[in-house]
Amino acid sequence: MQATRSKQKLILENKNLYKSILILALPIFLSNFMKAMNDFIDMYFVSNFLDDVSVGAGIAAISVTGPIFSISQALAGGMMIAGAAMMAQFLGAQRKDRAAKVAGQLLRLCIFAG
Repeated sequence: MQATRSKQKLILENKNLYKSILILALPIFLSNFMKAMNDFIDMYFVSNFLDDVSVGAGIAAISVTGPIFSISQALAGGMMIAGAAMMAQFLGAQRKDRAAKVAGQLLRLCIFAG
């Protein structure tokens, strides 16, 4: 618990704005970098394992599904942030029943969306 508070203090009370932004942006950058590497590796394997006739279709399929995956990832991230904010508000207002209901709805949405 103490380590979490010191991290929050480092981010929120730091006078160096660029360092705070870098700390907050680093996980997003790493996630996007891993997604790009996944697409590159997929294209490498598709180009090596398909014959010359179908390699274009395979790479096109990867190129089409990449943005679709990115959009779904962005929507899921937005839902996660919105749900966390709603649960934090309800918990701050001592309304644990409403926070549990929001958590249940988010869980159902995640299961339904796959």
